[in-house]
Amino acid sequence: MVRDFIGNTPLRRDEYLSMRYNTNILIKEEFHNPGKSSKDRAAWFMVEDAIKTNKIAPGGTFVEASSGNTGISIALIAKKLGYKAKIFVSASCSDEKIDLLKSYGAEIQQCDNSNGLHVFNSTQYLAQNYSSNTENTYFTNQYYNSNNIKAHYKTTGPEIWTQTNGEVTHVLVGVGTGGSISGIGRYLKEQNPKVKIFGIEPKDSVYSLYMQNIPIPDEEAKFDSIEGIGRTFIREHLTKMPWMKFFR
Repeated sequence: MVRDFIGNTPLRRDEYLSMRYNTNILIKEEFHNPGKSSKDRAAWFMVEDAIKTNKIAPGGTFVEASSGNTGISIALIAKKLGYKAKIFVSASCSDEKIDLLKSYGAEIQQCDNSNGLHVFNSTQYLAQNYSSNTENTYFTNQYYNSNNIKAHYKTTGPEIWTQTNGEVTHVLVGVGTGGSISGIGRYLKEQNPKVKIFGIEPKDSVYSLYMQNIPIPDEEAKFDSIEGIGRTFIREHLTKMPWMKFFR
């Protein structure tokens, strides 16, 4: 079962960084997951929930809008379980990720951008539209699916706590959908409210503007490009999520 190979990834002490900053800096090696990223965790929880709750019938197609990693995880897991996958990626998705998606049998549609559900030519809008109009498909919708957060609350957070013997003091997490940081942060804060959670974003991203109470401009925000993190819009539901308050 593919689930048996997801999670329980090593937490490695980085000797160079630990010596440079005179503290223990540990790296969670998520590339040990089958799909080579932490997205396998969320993908499994979303796919498993859809199957268990009969949101998709056997042989159906899982649909996702992805910068690449979640799509790879969905495609890998879907194939292992006898389902298909259709992944909507932005024009900036790397050739390597597209090749990997194809190797897992995913159908791929490249879109102009990844600017949210309300932008008609975005990955999110087109994925939702396709799933709404195609029989036996399920849009996992990582941006709004609570199983994304649950996966990290149930697995990544507890692993970090156990692997550090409860001595973790600071956690740095890249912010894409907000699922990893929400689940990890919520779990660790419940164990020790003094744990500090930091979201990593490109300079001048919409999240950094939001956290400084600076109005989000109408035109598309410009910031340094880091593939997989850095969004051009704020999902309304994320402003109510627990990881936001960690920055306050």
